[in-house]
Amino acid sequence: MNVFSEALSHIDGIYIVALIAGVVAGYIFGALPGFSATMGVAIFVPFSYKMDVYAAFAFLIALYCAAVYAGSIPAILIRTPGTPAACATVYDGHEMAKKGEAGKALGLACIGSVIGGIFSAIVLICSAGYIANIALKFGPHEYFALALMGLSMVVGMSSENLIKGFAAACFGVLLTTVGMDATVGIARFAFGNVNLMSGIQELSVMIGVFAISEVFYGIGTPERDQKIKQNVTGLFSGVKDILENWFLVLKASILGTFLGALPGVGGTTAAVMGYNEARRSSKHPELMGTGQPEGIIGPETANNAVTGGALIPMLALGIPGDPVTAILLGALMIQGLQPGPELFSKSPDVVTGVYISIILAYIVILLMSTFSIKLFARMLNIKSSILSSFVLVFCVVGVYAMQSSFFDVYVAIVFGIIGYFMRKHGFDLGPFTLAFVLGGMAEKKLGLALKISHNNLLSFFTRPISCGLLIVTFVFLGASIYRILKKPKQTN
Repeated sequence: MNVFSEALSHIDGIYIVALIAGVVAGYIFGALPGFSATMGVAIFVPFSYKMDVYAAFAFLIALYCAAVYAGSIPAILIRTPGTPAACATVYDGHEMAKKGEAGKALGLACIGSVIGGIFSAIVLICSAGYIANIALKFGPHEYFALALMGLSMVVGMSSENLIKGFAAACFGVLLTTVGMDATVGIARFAFGNVNLMSGIQELSVMIGVFAISEVFYGIGTPERDQKIKQNVTGLFSGVKDILENWFLVLKASILGTFLGALPGVGGTTAAVMGYNEARRSSKHPELMGTGQPEGIIGPETANNAVTGGALIPMLALGIPGDPVTAILLGALMIQGLQPGPELFSKSPDVVTGVYISIILAYIVILLMSTFSIKLFARMLNIKSSILSSFVLVFCVVGVYAMQSSFFDVYVAIVFGIIGYFMRKHGFDLGPFTLAFVLGGMAEKKLGLALKISHNNLLSFFTRPISCGLLIVTFVFLGASIYRILKKPKQTN
């Protein structure tokens, strides 16, 4: 209790200003396509060196949390994920905005994000050490089983048209093979292009298939200059939907926190798996993608729960859970602190200060969103042709800003064309996104696992965690196939 009181004593005017400034900066880096929480934290870390450790981490953590949430704003309004972690929010978020319910969609994203973020902070407070020890037991076998479990959800997502769903998923997996093979060190499908050696940038593909394809799709459409009549509601208009889907909120929060604690998994995977869980548990899965609240609640709760989860291995073990926490790890060390068990014994007040900063950051996000959601929603009153022009400019500038590379811009435009034809011919982008996000991890971890076990496939079943995940995968597959086979009988 004394440690908690000491941490609270450092909350002064400078601390509050730093927290609010971090949230504002996070909004900017999250809402602008091509920017990210990693970029924002990396840029501002040098400015935190001379700050008090409490104020410094209040600013950096607030920036991190706000950027993860803010990626949903352009995803809902203009079908452009501000960050890769918002890639699954576009499916139902933008469709709800097109129905004139942008305010409600933004409110669902905000409340889900706040619940997921605070839940992960509570888990961080209560069980950081325990979860960190579980995360340490994850090796290549377990990561492959986890990726396979996610990929198995393609069957459920493709229930309307299995052939097109599998084709889209195969295309997504194929894209992950571009670049240098991590296991044997051989370049694949690079065609002599140095830019392809490191693979295809995830954000370039996401912005291309979702945002630029939307611009292309609207060109020549007679209705494109008609304004959407917005029912601009407040932040809490979706509370009823949150309460009705409380179990989904709980599952997505647990899923996101756990995935965040696994080094290298990240918010994008959590968002995709959160959306798939929302679809799997929905009473009307066939309506997902048409503007359903679950399609926003699932991914937004999961990807924001990653924020606290990713701090668990960083604080408890000194192992960063994602790129942002890798930068935060360096920031801690520059302040003269050594992350790991020693931090908990020598500087427990700093650890408690981190806990408090996460919770306060999400409270500030909630308060700021209360006043800004109606303003954001009114953006859709702009003519579609004008809005599309701005979207295209933001996409090009954002993609270029990632690596100062025109090649990334070309990739985004090519995938904009591909996304346009996929949508036009009825190919679901859900299986494609899922396979593209998880395919690379599945291949790399499979290669490492087989190397370690000397090509013994039975090793996946002799390790308790990987065996358990594979059993869950088979259950998911069986349930999805049963639902598909049963469906024709219900319609006859």
